[in-house]
Amino acid sequence: SASTVFEAADETHITLADLAVGDRVEVRGAAQADGSFAASKVEIDADAGAAEDQHLTGAVTAVDPVAGSLTIGTTTVVVTAATRFEGVASLAGVNVGDILDVEATAAADGTLTATEIRAAAALLPPLMVEVRGPISAIDTTAGSLTVAGKTFIVNAGTRMDNDGKTFTLASLTAGQNVDVRGAVQANGDLVASRIQLRNN
Repeated sequence: SASTVFEAADETHITLADLAVGDRVEVRGAAQADGSFAASKVEIDADAGAAEDQHLTGAVTAVDPVAGSLTIGTTTVVVTAATRFEGVASLAGVNVGDILDVEATAAADGTLTATEIRAAAALLPPLMVEVRGPISAIDTTAGSLTVAGKTFIVNAGTRMDNDGKTFTLASLTAGQNVDVRGAVQANGDLVASRIQLRNN
């Protein structure tokens, strides 16, 4: 849609017209009532040769216990003996209409294999927040940073990296541009799950 953000591998803004068939991309979006997904962001993958995890959240539209698969929207995911389940015992416990959160890996032919399936009841706090911009405040004592007017708690579970190199909260400075992703907790706290430094 008009609100979908497109980025090249170097994080510069592009348009839908700049994409080509065969480009490897990362797409973020939300499942719609009709089973489709509305893209909020499309980013060209800098490492086109690497298989990355895929993340799907939405209602189950089909379950095939014989083939060992389930479908969310129009995307089918293979379930194996190695697939981990949380909030539901196994594929046999999945029903059409269930809301699931699925982590999967993509094979070269595009086949998705689930590594983890979580039922809605087992999901982390549902309100996810993602902001981008310069750091306006850092409190290393309290373990927090503020970006775009939102203060995130940074703890041992926060993943902090830049091009594969990890860093610490203490190494950051006000004014640096970052992407921060986190979840609102039951008590209202906003806990950062990942912080990425931006090159621009």
